[in-house]
Parts: sequence; structure tokens; C-alpha cells
Amino acid sequence: MTHEQEYYKNYERKIAGLQEIAESLRSGDDHDDVYIFSQSRIDDIGRRPFLYWFGEETLRLFTDYEALGDGIADIGVGLQTDNDDKFVRKYWEVDKSELGRRYIRYQMSGTDAEYYDYPTDYVDWGQGEEEMKETGWVRNEKFYFNQGVTFRRFGNYFVGRWLPKNSIFHDKAPFVTSESLSEEILLANLNSTLYRYLANGLNPGINFEVGDAERLPIKSSYNNEETLTKLTNLCVSERRSVSEIYEISADFNGEAVAAVLNKDVSSLLRVEEAMKARKLAAHGAIDTILFNEYEISPETRDQMYEQLPKNTARFPVATDAHVEYPDVLSDHITIKDFDQDRLNEAVETLSEMDTPTLREAALETKLSPLTVAQLRYDHDLYTADEYTDTAGRIVSLIVGTLFGRWDTGKDLPTLDDEILSFGDDKQVESLLYEAVDLLFTDGQAVISDMESALSRNLEEWLRERFFRYHHVDEYKPRGERSPIYWQLESPNGAFSCFIYYHGIDANTLPKLRGQYLDPRIGELENELETLNAQTNGDNPDKELLNRKGKVQNDLDDIREFRDTIDEMIDDGVTVDVEKGIWENIKEWDQYDILETGLPKLKSSYSR
Repeated sequence: MTHEQEYYKNYERKIAGLQEIAESLRSGDDHDDVYIFSQSRIDDIGRRPFLYWFGEETLRLFTDYEALGDGIADIGVGLQTDNDDKFVRKYWEVDKSELGRRYIRYQMSGTDAEYYDYPTDYVDWGQGEEEMKETGWVRNEKFYFNQGVTFRRFGNYFVGRWLPKNSIFHDKAPFVTSESLSEEILLANLNSTLYRYLANGLNPGINFEVGDAERLPIKSSYNNEETLTKLTNLCVSERRSVSEIYEISADFNGEAVAAVLNKDVSSLLRVEEAMKARKLAAHGAIDTILFNEYEISPETRDQMYEQLPKNTARFPVATDAHVEYPDVLSDHITIKDFDQDRLNEAVETLSEMDTPTLREAALETKLSPLTVAQLRYDHDLYTADEYTDTAGRIVSLIVGTLFGRWDTGKDLPTLDDEILSFGDDKQVESLLYEAVDLLFTDGQAVISDMESALSRNLEEWLRERFFRYHHVDEYKPRGERSPIYWQLESPNGAFSCFIYYHGIDANTLPKLRGQYLDPRIGELENELETLNAQTNGDNPDKELLNRKGKVQNDLDDIREFRDTIDEMIDDGVTVDVEKGIWENIKEWDQYDILETGLPKLKSSYSR
């Protein structure tokens, strides 16, 4: 009986529960909440934790197998810089030429992604190594730059991730390496439900320690090592494929995204969900194999799954869903014929779910994630939010391509400089439409779908919504806002443009003034002169008067903006990449020229 069991959540329930258990035992009946085991079992676990609820079957693992830290693997915490604001950058803050050279991939705590995490953080080892060794904590340096495995110390359950070579790991992502066990076997164990259950017992909190990992029992040889290796490699491969189409990952590959954008907006959703479904299926197969390897009974497996994410690989793949999957999964999935009513019922269930995860959808429909992913695509069951987000990702890809940041492998239009300016000539709209037309087989249909998802035409959405509601929300490390496309706008919005952070230099603001603001002001002055002449008389045309008023307002607005830009030029404002994006954009924001100021973008910040 523990407080974690809902049935015994208060004092009264505990007293009643004790009476119930006592009566069962007196009558000679078994009770699920009575645990019988030899106390000597605890002696085989480091620090002798009183894990009575594990039961004899689970506790004997600590007797039958060596602990991970008893000569099987080396486990150690990594680098703490003492000043992350100075030494750590998100990959998009750094010039691409310095990634992997001055700035080294830095596995911090990261996300809860299993098998492989999105690479976003980089540490300035090239210029900061000596200072970090003096002021920070450089632990287990012998493992730096080595390929291996890390686990996430912070989380609701254990998560292991493959770490490529030329990387450094953080204190919150301890490194695991073994001479006798492969990385694949280590990853399979670290991500298994068995290990998660054991780790949660050894440390019921949400901050796992190196000592917890060292106490975990592990087999030295496996009957199904080849299969486990293949399935683990599939999990890593699918996670890396997802990472390649995720823009704030350093793995992002414009060509990889363009390769899946063929028919419609949902093609990106379909491919991404299929990758995740294959990973889920392989992960579930690994779970089952390891349970068999460690001879865990079905009853004990159920006990473990009560507290942890369920295994969705047990659900069947529907024959009629026409699911594609790699050969390595063939022996680990069940194919089943369903009548149309059963599939229609599943489709209806999925349609009623609000942006479900694949695991949630599989549990609700009792179908394999592979089938769920296919049904969602076949029956267009994606939510409005999913369509809006995906359309935004496509626009973001196009913007990055315009600025020369991304290469899609297709002949998309690009800009001549680091400034994308909105004007009355519809140039931006033409650029966006041309790019969509080149990315998709039926560009016009996709443009219609995207504009429906965004509730605006593409140029309007880019100008009115992209910066504040999409781009800044994506690029936000550590709660800060670090966009790479900065939208500058006059006080009343008569002039608006995007500036690419990595293109900014000492000439950017003078260029903005001389090549964009001055010509626009000249155009408005000429139009205003013409309108003055046309309305200089009795009974002037009302439309001309209205236009005259708008032109005058726009002219005043842009002149005010130009004056601010002049002030910035006089103050020598540019960017210093050494400071990072956040410190630079804060300086620019002091002049109140961002389309949405930082106080609105980050509630805890004020000028």
C-alpha cells in the first residue's frame, strides 16, 4: 500500500484497505497488494532500496545479472560551462561555417525524444575551452567527441539517445559507453519499459542520477541481438529523418523537406507521422523482445505498463489500410483483415480526437500506429491547427530559401540582399506563389489550401502573422526569443520588411534607408503632389480625397520610421554575433522598430 495508488489516497482508504487485506489473508486468499519476497534480494541492489513492490520476479534481475556500472559500462556526467549565456548557442545563432569547428554539438537535457534527440545546442569549445576549464566543470573529458549513448537525467521516465561523434555532453545528459555491449543494445535497454520501471523504482523522483543507471541490471549476451540491433537502428534512423524536416534542428535539410512536398500540404504531415509510426512499432517490438530476454511474465509486464507508456506494437495493422513498412518489422507486427464497419468506426474515433499523438490514437482505436497514420492521411483527419502549422512551416522554408539559408534542390527564387520588403507591387506575393508552384506538382491548388489553412493570402499572413505567431514561437531557446528573420515595421505599418539576421552588417541600415525607404518616400511624395493638384478645386472627388489622406498618413509614418533608422545609423547599431541573437535583438528593440516588440513577445521582458 502506497500513496501512489489511487485506491489508498487518504488515511481512511488506507485503514479500510488494511482491513480488507487482513481479511483476505485470514481466509487464505491472495491479494494483489501483498508482496512476498526474500529480503536478501535487496542486498544485491546498490544502496539497498526497499523495493518491495517489485516482487520476486523483478528483484531477481539484480541477482541474476551484473549491474551496468559493475564493469559493463562507463557512465559519467559531462560539461557544465558556468556561463551558458556566454558559451552556449542555438545552432541557428551561429554561422554555418563554424558549426562542428568552433562550436561543437552539445547534448544538454534536451527533449523527451527517445533514441535520438534534435541537435539544437552548440558550445563554444573552440574559443572557450580554456576559460570553461577554469570557471566551469569539465568532467569525463576523455569521452568528449566520441560516438556513444546518453540518457536524460530529467524526466518522468528514462530516455536514452544516440550521440554522434564530434559532440560534447552536458551534466544533465550523462554519457554511457561499453566495450562489451554495442550502442544499439545499450539504447534498446535504456529506452525499454523494463529499465524505465526499474529506474523509477530506484529513484521515484524526476531527476535520475548516474548512480541510478549504474545499478540497473543488464544481460551480457542476447538470443536476439541481431534483431535488436536492426530495430534500434531503425528507431534512430526514423528519429533522424524527423529531425531533418524540423527547422530548428541542426539536421534540417531543405532538400529532404522539398522531396516530400509533392501533392498537397498534408504530404508533409503524412511523411512525418509515418516516420514516427515506424519508430513506435520498432520500439514496441524491442520492448517485447527484451521482456522475453529477461524472462518477464505477462503479469509483471502489465504491472510495469500500468505506470508507463503502453506498447502500441501489439495492435494489428489493418490489411486494407495499405501500410508500408520495412522488412525488419515484418516479424513483429500482426496483419489483420477488418470489415469496413470496424475501419469506419476507427475513422470516426480519430475524427473526434483533438490533435492526438500517435500513441494516444493507437490506444483509442486499438490499431497499430502504422494504420492510424495511414488512416489519418487517407481520410484527411488532420486538425485545423495541424494544417495551419504545416502551412506555416512551408512558408518558413520559402523565406529561408529566399534569403539563401536553405537549399531545396529546386530552382526557387532568391533575393539579392538580406532585406525582403513589402510594397504595393505585389513582389512578395509573386515570390511566394512562384516558390509554391515549384515545390508542388499542383501549385495553384496548394496555394488555395495554404491560404485556407492560414485564413489569409500568403503575403498577408507573412506580413501580419508569421513573425509573431509562428517564427518567434519556433525560435525560442531557454524562454528567450531568438528569431533569425527580424520583421521591422513603421509605427502604423505603412512600411514593413524582413531582415535576415546572418546577413546584417554595418551597411544594412544605410541600405534599408537608401534603397528601400527613400524610394518609397519619393513615390508617396510624387503621388501626394499629383493628388493635391487633382483635389485643388471645388467638389473634389471623394475617393481621391480619401486616397490623399492615406498617402499623407503613410508618408508621415514612413518618414518617422526613417528618422528612427537614421538615429540607429548615427548610433552605430548593427549586430555582434558574439553576443547571441537575444542580446542583439534587445538592442534593436530599444528603438521600437520591431513589428511586434519584445515585451509582447516575452511577457517577462520589459524595455
